[in-house]
Amino acid sequence: MYHKINFFKFKKLIPIALIFLVASQADAKGFTSNYPVFSQVNETISGTITDQKGAAIEGAKITVVETGDTASTDASGKFAISANIGQTLSISYEGYGTQMVKISSTSVAVKLEPQKASTSIEEVTLVGYGSQKKSDLTGAVSQLKAENFKEGMNISVDNLMQGKIAGVRIVQSSGEPGAGVNVSIRGIGSIRSGSTPLFVVDGVPLSNDAVSATGPNIGLGNAQAKNPLNFLNTSDIESITVLKDASAAAIYGARGSNGVVLVTTKRGRKGEPLFTYDTYLGFSSVIKKLDLMSADEYRSAGINKLYDHGGNTDWQDEIFRNAVSSNHSVSFSKSTETGNYFASISHMDQDGIILNSGFKRTTARLNAEESFFDNKRLKIKLNLTASDIKETGIPNGANAGSDGQVIIHALMANPTRSVYDQNGNFTNFNMNAHYNPLYLLSVYNDKTNTFRVLGNTEATLRILPGLNYKFNLGIDKTMSERNTTMYPNITDRTPKGMYVQANLDSYNILLEHYLTYDLSLNKHNFSLLGGFSYQKFKTTGTYFGIKNIANQGAGISPEINPGYSGEAFIPAAGYAQEN
Repeated sequence: MYHKINFFKFKKLIPIALIFLVASQADAKGFTSNYPVFSQVNETISGTITDQKGAAIEGAKITVVETGDTASTDASGKFAISANIGQTLSISYEGYGTQMVKISSTSVAVKLEPQKASTSIEEVTLVGYGSQKKSDLTGAVSQLKAENFKEGMNISVDNLMQGKIAGVRIVQSSGEPGAGVNVSIRGIGSIRSGSTPLFVVDGVPLSNDAVSATGPNIGLGNAQAKNPLNFLNTSDIESITVLKDASAAAIYGARGSNGVVLVTTKRGRKGEPLFTYDTYLGFSSVIKKLDLMSADEYRSAGINKLYDHGGNTDWQDEIFRNAVSSNHSVSFSKSTETGNYFASISHMDQDGIILNSGFKRTTARLNAEESFFDNKRLKIKLNLTASDIKETGIPNGANAGSDGQVIIHALMANPTRSVYDQNGNFTNFNMNAHYNPLYLLSVYNDKTNTFRVLGNTEATLRILPGLNYKFNLGIDKTMSERNTTMYPNITDRTPKGMYVQANLDSYNILLEHYLTYDLSLNKHNFSLLGGFSYQKFKTTGTYFGIKNIANQGAGISPEINPGYSGEAFIPAAGYAQEN
């Protein structure tokens, strides 16, 4: 279920001016010149702009050539502007070029014809440190526009590309919300550095390292770190460009050996200020359950009556659920003669198909660009995004063994057992390595909170025609805290309980200076680039745990006050730095 609502604010320029020009007589060197007296009145010229099929064109720009007055069409394609009959209107709209219309009456109706603009956005493809016309590209480059993104519930950038770009393989590490994703372009390109490509967001290369802590092993195995790319609101993304081969990614050096993915976020567009509310609601469920015996089939199989506990439970139904996901995004965009602006805020809430699993994200973004001096000699850009992510996990560790994963316990559980006993407590199976899966979910708590800020500012100065200097300063800061608790329980997996807190802080700073020179001679185009790029990565982490904690519900939760109960303290710290 998907809804998108646009609200527009229009400015109607309806000035009425009365100009009186009074001529006077003058004598000069024996002759007299007489200047006639006349008056000129500006009128309100109204009209409608449509395409060749008669559909209204919204956001077309109308300019009076003689005076410079401007107006824009509304949602019905209508406009009103102050001008005189006989003057000329310049009408422009993206994809239609610019058309001139002579005013012959106070009512104007224009049908715009599609024209090929001299430099349309479709003809230009973003590459490393610049852009090129598609006809000039020699490397393997694929570009994916917003209208071609994968539909459905997409948490991160890599989800948008899934199944959309040839040669790009994307596989989720698990079905858990916010789980990590393995991305490879044309197979594995490096023996030692893995297969993950380099991701660059608005000119800032990201580290491929995890930005959230790995789940500790408290008896149910280690849970993997979350997807480091899930901090971006997918509604803010304008395009994704994939540089596949060595020639296309060579500008990034060894980091681009596995390919490069360039992510460009949205900017303010031409036309009137635009306010957009974007929302969707989705539902998820297990496509197909494993075909296991029901309680009746189990009994009819001739089992020993000692194993018939009188219940009738489908344990897959007990741990699986119909999950609900929702996303709400509000954005504002505006473009002026000298710059453009885009701001958005969003909230996503996704439930996992297994009880107690979920993903919540709140993001805010600001993109701004402004030009200064004559002919936009100096351009300054600002890109800033902040996200706060809260994730809850389940006991489904990759190295927990056959008796450490909640799904395995659901598949092994006797269908004649019931979820609860006569006292309303979870049924105790009284068996080694066979536990009530609902009971495991109740005594296990895994929460990850990640706050991330990514921003950069760019300044471009045109020194001479064709010669430009560019400065880029970027910062990527992440703080993540993971709290994992196994309360005292009746299993042989940490029966006295344990609490572990893992913290991971990541810092990435980028500093770039470079010059570009473009020269066109007849049909020959030359482009040169040279500069300096410095990027520093810093990662620090802390880890501590407490054993023999208080029973669940007694006192304060250990994630709020780790010291309220416990007999052991296990500190650890780590530090890593890479230039």
